[in-house]
Amino acid sequence: MNFNIISYEDKYLNQVLDLLNSVFDFHYTEDYINTGLSEKYVVLENGKVIGFFEFSILSDLGEIFMIAVDKNFHGKGIGKVIMEFILEKMKEENVKEIYLDVSVNNKRAINFYKKYGFEELYIREKYYRNLEDAILMKKQL
Repeated sequence: MNFNIISYEDKYLNQVLDLLNSVFDFHYTEDYINTGLSEKYVVLENGKVIGFFEFSILSDLGEIFMIAVDKNFHGKGIGKVIMEFILEKMKEENVKEIYLDVSVNNKRAINFYKKYGFEELYIREKYYRNLEDAILMKKQL
């Protein structure tokens, strides 16, 4: 499989929106993508967006906001490459703790994060716009 990770650019907006709207139970818009000071990246295969992720680093704290992989590419190691990319960036910036939220119903993602040493802290009730609960997870670096 031949794919690469590059910084997000506006020319990928429509592909990223299509990806996010197919992966998550929420309608994403351009405003969401272009808001905030987070670092955003796309995963490309032959010029097509097959993954998107964003995170931020503030002092020694990191937060992963999103990891999305095209459903047609699940199980092909893309999530692993993304997570290792994020962890490497955070180590370079001397991040000590990483946080993320994940839907209580997204068992695949919960298990994925646990493989990387994330621990469940607590449930955030009605956290998402669809009123679904989230689990706040944390990893020490």
